[in-house]
Amino acid sequence: MSTQHIGAAGELLVQYQLLKLGIDSARMTTDAGIDLVVYAPGDRSASTVQIKANLGPKLAGGRGPLSRGWYFPDQCPAQLVALVALDTDTVWLFTLNEVRELAQQHSDRGIRQLYWRLEATPPGQGSPRHEAQMADYLLARRAPQLFRSNQAAARPVACQDVDQRQQGQRRLRQVLRHDRPAWPGWSPTFGLDGSGAR
Repeated sequence: MSTQHIGAAGELLVQYQLLKLGIDSARMTTDAGIDLVVYAPGDRSASTVQIKANLGPKLAGGRGPLSRGWYFPDQCPAQLVALVALDTDTVWLFTLNEVRELAQQHSDRGIRQLYWRLEATPPGQGSPRHEAQMADYLLARRAPQLFRSNQAAARPVACQDVDQRQQGQRRLRQVLRHDRPAWPGWSPTFGLDGSGAR
């Protein structure tokens, strides 16, 4: 799998997980450090996201414990950073300030690295970060916080379907009772064109 395929798969996975929460996003066609624009219709705001994806964990230092790690630029132009693990289809979502503060390494070239071990080590001073400690940053938990003004879009699709079905049933009852026409120009005797054809 090429790096372009890994990047594209990461972007699509983030979009898919956002859609499951009722949140729309669009991929950018140019590479200017922003991969997605997320739109929250509740407050009509847009947020930019840079996505970093990898295929899976690697041995720390080439022979240490399994760890996940991502590199990202210190001067990232996006407001949010999404880190993707394609081996488990997992996405973590951070604000730019959060990911900068959590990053353990910062090079002179302006590149930061955030990493953690898959498994916890015995507790003690200086114990390295591990994956279970990152659960609060999972996209499914973070997206409602970061896009919380988007209440209508974040409602489960099933609830929206029920509302639409109930509205249709109310319209049908109005027509059957002849209380008032549900559509302009319609009458119980004549069709829409007044010809009597139904």
